Amino acid sequence: MAKRKNKGLSALPFKIFRFIILLGLSYILLYPLIFMLSMALRPLDQVADPTIVWIPKSLTLSNIINVFGFMKFGKAFSNTMLIFVLSAAIEVMTCAIVGYGFARFDFPLKKLWFVGVLLTILVPTQCIMIPLTLQIRYFDFFGISRLLSAVGINATVNMLNTPFALYVPSLFASGIRSGLFIFIYRQFFLGLAPELEDAAYIDGCGPFKTFLKVMLPLSSGSIIIVSLLSLVAHWNDTMFSTFFFENLDTLNSQLSLLQRTVSQSVSGDIVGATAAYQQAGALLFMLFPMTVYIIFQKWFTESIQTSGIVG
Repeated sequence: MAKRKNKGLSALPFKIFRFIILLGLSYILLYPLIFMLSMALRPLDQVADPTIVWIPKSLTLSNIINVFGFMKFGKAFSNTMLIFVLSAAIEVMTCAIVGYGFARFDFPLKKLWFVGVLLTILVPTQCIMIPLTLQIRYFDFFGISRLLSAVGINATVNMLNTPFALYVPSLFASGIRSGLFIFIYRQFFLGLAPELEDAAYIDGCGPFKTFLKVMLPLSSGSIIIVSLLSLVAHWNDTMFSTFFFENLDTLNSQLSLLQRTVSQSVSGDIVGATAAYQQAGALLFMLFPMTVYIIFQKWFTESIQTSGIVG
């Protein structure tokens, strides 16, 4: 009995330390969300009120309604869904094919190619945005445009301000965060028994049919994880929106331009209005990915254990 009591007392400092750490993490994670909600839902005349810390004296939806118009939300949301969400869906499938290839097939310089894939995870996108933009502006598919220009035919393709600026890289598994997704798929496929494919080959399936009929259905966990990560990466991206879609209204670009739009449209306390409207815009911006995560949270959590990420 005494031993149990002493053991409980010795564990008490650890429990206190754990509680303090969890409390600090909760504050760090929840503070931005609470601040955003407080600013987005308070009237403009209360933005600079020093007596208000968390809860406004009154709540209003006028900030969100005004920002809805400032951001051209309907058009921007449809463009974002068309460009970024569809690009994410394409990337999920093409990265699965490439990851399966690295896991199951041998080809020249395989290890070197995979090192190149890993480097795309490590190298910041900002370092390659200028060459990427030039590649999209003067797109040359396997040198065909250069060959045609040699005989006097101008076949330069400009994909800026079109959805193809993201569709084409995603189609070749070189879109946003593609290196990470290829690695996730490769790790998962390496963990599957080769006998599954051997059985499919005996039944007359070729490599691609085996991938579609056998391996892809088994990788549902990895697909869920990659789908959510790809969706969030595309949705939160502002770099590609700035460089590739200067003349297209997307939620990313409209949120970036919101401060300028508010300053040109609002009279009076521009600083207070900008602070409240920016938080209202951020709230509108995060509604879709948050809704998707809440709906698929159960499957996402379960899929982490079978994806091979930590394997």
